[in-house]
Amino acid sequence: MQPKQLGNYRPARGVYSSMRRGAELVFLCCAAFGQGSQDDPVQSKLSAIPKARSEGRFADAVALREDVRRLLDVVPVSSPRFAGWALAVAQSYTEVGWTARARAVLQAAVERTGSLGVTSPARVQLLAAIATSWQEDQNLPKAVEYLERAEAARALLHDVPHSGSRIRQESFGAEAFFARELYERLSGLQQQLGHPDAAAEWKRKLRDLAAKQGDRELAQHFEREEQFGEAAAIYRRAVQQAATPQEAIEMLQSLAGVLERDERFDEAIAAQRQAIARSENREQAAGARQALAQTLQQAGRTEEAEAVYQEILTVSSGESQLPTLAMYANFLSSTNRGPQALALLKGVETSGALRTEWEDTVLYGALANCSRGLGQDEQAAKYETLIRAKHPALRSELDTLPCGDELFEKAESAVREGRAGEAFDLAVRALDAARRWENRDEIGWQIPLIAAGITAKGNPRQAELLFQSAISLAESWSEDAVQPLLNLLSGRLMALIDDPNRHGEARAEIGRYRELLVAAHGADSGMLEGELRMAIALGRPSAIPALDLVAYEETVNGGTSEPYVHALETLAEIYEEKQDWEAAVQVRKRIVQHGDLVYPAGDPQRGQTRVDLAMALANLGQFEDAESLALEATSVANGERKTPGVSFEGALEQIRQMRATSASLKPGRLPA
Repeated sequence: MQPKQLGNYRPARGVYSSMRRGAELVFLCCAAFGQGSQDDPVQSKLSAIPKARSEGRFADAVALREDVRRLLDVVPVSSPRFAGWALAVAQSYTEVGWTARARAVLQAAVERTGSLGVTSPARVQLLAAIATSWQEDQNLPKAVEYLERAEAARALLHDVPHSGSRIRQESFGAEAFFARELYERLSGLQQQLGHPDAAAEWKRKLRDLAAKQGDRELAQHFEREEQFGEAAAIYRRAVQQAATPQEAIEMLQSLAGVLERDERFDEAIAAQRQAIARSENREQAAGARQALAQTLQQAGRTEEAEAVYQEILTVSSGESQLPTLAMYANFLSSTNRGPQALALLKGVETSGALRTEWEDTVLYGALANCSRGLGQDEQAAKYETLIRAKHPALRSELDTLPCGDELFEKAESAVREGRAGEAFDLAVRALDAARRWENRDEIGWQIPLIAAGITAKGNPRQAELLFQSAISLAESWSEDAVQPLLNLLSGRLMALIDDPNRHGEARAEIGRYRELLVAAHGADSGMLEGELRMAIALGRPSAIPALDLVAYEETVNGGTSEPYVHALETLAEIYEEKQDWEAAVQVRKRIVQHGDLVYPAGDPQRGQTRVDLAMALANLGQFEDAESLALEATSVANGERKTPGVSFEGALEQIRQMRATSASLKPGRLPA
């Protein structure tokens, strides 16, 4: 059983999802401006933190983190490593859930860069990292504020003349890459805030930046924006202007890829055939033929794809032969010829031909995929075991799991198989092991899942005991890592809310959860949305908590933002549950209005907001307006391009049936 996703609970596993974007930004900043060696005093202290945590010395881990924070305050801001140090120290807080403390580290570092002047690369990196932190903590206006400051600092840095033209040329590519990252994020955030004009302006800057980098980058920009016609036109021109046959082939293959994404398969196939014709050697031709076969398959021209694969197999040899066979086997499996694919691969396995370790990996991987496609999961697992046997490093990673992890996996299996008592015993043992377990923070994800499953099997008391034990354990190291405790409190709150007899306990616990959210993420973050949504679930069918959420999102993210629209949707759902259709219609009208600001043209969400309003109008008996909106939904959602899998015909039919039923029940009329 999967628990409902409320509050701070996230389905991600491993290290917290909130740190992923930050880690990416750190990488981008380092790539753009360069960092020094990791062999430094700050890094040496940071490296000691995970060791202390793995040994259960949580107080030492906290002390080490505070020591390195104080060390950062006195290291020279002029050092080329300064920004990297600050980012690493902040990350040590972020990865354990203390994001407000991470921002404090970054903010202090930014203030120190003031002594370097406005053209400091460190300042750009740090401002961008603060923006990332605010974005992860769901305060979009603050994220925009700091990204705009980062871009202003980057632009000033870009305008400063360098001492050598070679240095300037070498830095341009990385600098442009970082600028594109900033522009893309600003455009996306402004769209989320319901500022389409500002989003369009950043998109224009993105286009201008791409144009400065040449036709290939401009074409790729149009691809990212799904403006395939513009991208195709540039690639066609580039083919004509190509300086070498290799460049022409690359442009033809890029052209074919764009045309395929645009479902212009005949033109894509023609471009691939041109690439084959221009190939100067066997390897080039083989790669182009493989791309052609895949395009033919995508176009539904299976027989032609088969012929191309046969042609590839005829000319392939040496190291390219086995990967080609694996690709062909995948083609057979995807065209309902799994047994034939498996027989082909098994023939290779038993042929007695000598294979390298890499070729074994390719072969057994293909055999595992084919076996799994035929429902032979046990055989697929055996092939995967053979792969690990060929790679000791992989075997160590996959097979030598920590004790706690093994116990949790067994507990999850027991829950799925209905053995709730055994699952409880295993989870208790896992918690005891977690005291000595390097990945102990996983209990924040594992325990709510197992407890929910135990409750579903009719053992809520055992689930509560499990929560209490895990919460007590997580509290003992919460000063070091707060995220596990947040996840556990969230999971227990959901369990309390699901039990009508325990709503009093839930109300008391919500306050505790809120306090911890503020301590971890700061009063200005948007993370309190989780606590407010729990209050909504607890307070149903009252609309008051939902109104509180609407007011909160308006304060934090603004009255035109996507979080505000989502809050309005929650309020509308409450009114609909109460069958207060007049109130629901009024809220749904606001959602349509704001949704057109938040969702760009062609986004299916534009159609969905209209359908939701149409259904509310139909329940109010306003069928003419409801039908009109349902008809409008598809055209508004798709724009000039039809979105695969998006259709609102079912909603339109339902509204018409409701209208017919209503008419048949009116006095003086016979049922239709």
